[in-house]
Amino acid sequence: MESEWIFCRAIRMSKSSGAFLAQTPETISGAVYYSSTDEHYTTLGISTGLEYHFLKTKRFSPYCGLIVRYENKTSGSTYDDVNISSSLPTIDHYEITNAWMTTYIQYSGSYYSIVRKLLEQGYLKVNINAVLGADFYIFPNFYLGLELGIGYNT
Repeated sequence: MESEWIFCRAIRMSKSSGAFLAQTPETISGAVYYSSTDEHYTTLGISTGLEYHFLKTKRFSPYCGLIVRYENKTSGSTYDDVNISSSLPTIDHYEITNAWMTTYIQYSGSYYSIVRKLLEQGYLKVNINAVLGADFYIFPNFYLGLELGIGYNT
């Protein structure tokens, strides 16, 4: 049995993205107007860590370690809404960086108002996680692992 410090041999990278596009026709006094929605996001992350393997045997290797992760999420949206508050409909254009918007009508007892809130906001964060785990080697260089962690996010 031997113990050893191992700098994680892998730098893990991740990317996820998504988009939502919609166009809704609205007929007002015989004319057709279009409301449109364009929402998108991208998340990029990179992580690495340090592990201390103790009681390492041929098939079982428990360890403790530290993992550091950096993650950046950007989002954006563009909205064109039909505004019918005047006699001639107009298009209200909204372009938002690092957020999505939701719009709803709220009744406050005596009048209605339009409420807009920001969702899906972009962020930049750094995570530090302490982990306990074990690797069970099924075949040489092929293992099944279990890991439990606790961490701090900024």
